[in-house]
Amino acid sequence: MIAAEKNERLTPIVHAMVTYVLRRHFARMYVRCSERINVSTPTLYLVNHSHWWDPLFVLWLNHVYLRQDAYVMLQEKARPFFPFLKEQGLFTVDPDHYQEWQAALEVGSELLSARFRSLWVLGQGEVVHQDARPVRFMPGMGSLLEKCEQVQVVPVAIYTSFTQKRPDVYLHLMDPLLPDTFVKGHRRQWIAACEKELALELDALRERVIANRLSEYELAWNGYPSLQQNWIKLREQLRQVYEWWQRRKKGRSQR
Repeated sequence: MIAAEKNERLTPIVHAMVTYVLRRHFARMYVRCSERINVSTPTLYLVNHSHWWDPLFVLWLNHVYLRQDAYVMLQEKARPFFPFLKEQGLFTVDPDHYQEWQAALEVGSELLSARFRSLWVLGQGEVVHQDARPVRFMPGMGSLLEKCEQVQVVPVAIYTSFTQKRPDVYLHLMDPLLPDTFVKGHRRQWIAACEKELALELDALRERVIANRLSEYELAWNGYPSLQQNWIKLREQLRQVYEWWQRRKKGRSQR
């Protein structure tokens, strides 16, 4: 359950594998990252959790855009992931197990005590449809913040949309909420405000995707061609070669 020691030597290999898998299964990735995020400040990222791909999105996003010492927390029952991700900061917890959950919160507060380090919490821990409302976070996020004196909180919206055979994915790292905005003793109200803000952003992102108003988003990459696309391309190349050969044969016969 507790975060394992990272194997930094595997990080480039894991990143290459994550990138390959994502580009194989998604058509395009769009990213919007707030310039106000200070990567040297301990950061708690609160992310809506709608796909089992989300930890891969998070690892890729951190490696390319943030380069923080990142850890990812999700619920024990939602765990169809590759075992080697544990050595890259992924750890699971069961919120229904009180002692385990309290230990996880202690680990979270310890992780957020160091500069250039981040903790990504995937929503309520288990996968919920991206349009389900209200958006919920794991219990105890308010108490986690009260244990951390200097931490910025960044809501992160992840939205996927089918415009072709494979989906596009949109990632928005919103403006951070700084420690002076946290009111001690009102943690439930504060977390509820975060949940509401993330839900509003998801709704706005959905509308921007539908209207194709994506000028503020960077196209991070295009996915690899599918097998069908490769076959169509190969078939066209073979057709061109065949037509060239036929023209050559006809030219020889007319000599």
